[in-house]
Amino acid sequence: HRGRAKVHALQAGLRKQLLECTNNKEFWDFVRKRTDPRPKKSKVTVTQLATDFEARLNYPKVSPSSFNDDLLKFNARMARDLSGDLADRSPRQSCTREITMEDIEWMKRHIKEHGIDTA
Repeated sequence: HRGRAKVHALQAGLRKQLLECTNNKEFWDFVRKRTDPRPKKSKVTVTQLATDFEARLNYPKVSPSSFNDDLLKFNARMARDLSGDLADRSPRQSCTREITMEDIEWMKRHIKEHGIDTA
């Protein structure tokens, strides 16, 4: 009645397979095969993704009219002029700098004295 016989037959088959497991490994393999999430088949291929991302991430062959080509060229020249060493040389060291062992030791002492939730 309304597919119950089919469901009962399926349950009986699964119960039989479960009872035929002879050790823990077989039992857990059986359980995992039926309960672990199955990977879903992708609707797009890797090639389609690569083509799409390549078009999105690279500079377009023809610039839109709203795009400022002069600013792009200026930014490209500025980026080329950056040195490989970007260490903070400002007087107050207000930019990022390398963390030293002294910094780590200071932070450990600070946390011990004031707790983890303090600045």
